[in-house]
Order: sequence, then C-alpha cells, then structure tokens
Amino acid sequence: MRHLNSLLYGDIDVERGRSPDVAVNAFKDLINKVKDDFPETQILILSMKPTLIDDFLGKEGRKNKIITNEKWLAYCNDKENLHYVDITNPMLNPECRLRSDIFISDGMHLNALGHTLWDPVIRKKIANLTK
Repeated sequence: MRHLNSLLYGDIDVERGRSPDVAVNAFKDLINKVKDDFPETQILILSMKPTLIDDFLGKEGRKNKIITNEKWLAYCNDKENLHYVDITNPMLNPECRLRSDIFISDGMHLNALGHTLWDPVIRKKIANLTK
C-alpha cells in the first residue's frame, strides 16, 4: 500500500489574535483525525512565516508566531511521521532581517520569488521522507 503525505500550513489564527496554544491545539486535532484514518501518513508542518505587517495584525503577532513555531518544533520532535519544516530562515537576509522583496504589495502574501525560497526547503524534506 502506498503511503500518503500531507503538508499543513496555517497562520490565520495567530494573525487574528488567537494564542499560540489555540493554534497548535487546532492543528493537533486535525493531525489526530488524519492519523486515525491514515496512520502511516507523513505530515509536514510548515512554520508560520513572518510578514512585513505582523506588528499591525494584532497584539504581539510576530512574537506569537515565534512561540507557535517553537511549540510546533517541540511537538514534531517526538512524533513519528510528523515533521517540522522551517520556511522562515530562507526569508531572511544575511543580517537576519525579513526580506521585503519577497512579498506582494500587501506585505503579507508572498510573491513568486518568495515561493521560490520555500521550494528547495520543502522538496528536500519530502525527498528525505522517501529514502
């Protein structure tokens, strides 16, 4: 039987002011449902991306994304078939600041260049799953 792979990403809960715990628990519920029906599924969770407008989205938006990412990483580290993918680091310039050239004019959504930065990171993680 062929195994399924799933890729999960979501940041809207935190961007709308919900706590990191609420966001993480919502994904845990989804993951548990997938695991119940498809226990061999490999699940990749993408880190929440920083945006140019995080500070305008809500109280402590950027900080809560960082906390959520830390919680994701810790959760994935001790789970079989669950993998954390850090898509944040490729979005930073050599000075570790968020690149502005990878967003469309709204400062939130990635442009084509932004997506090309994620592509090799995600592909590498998927390739490692098939070994």
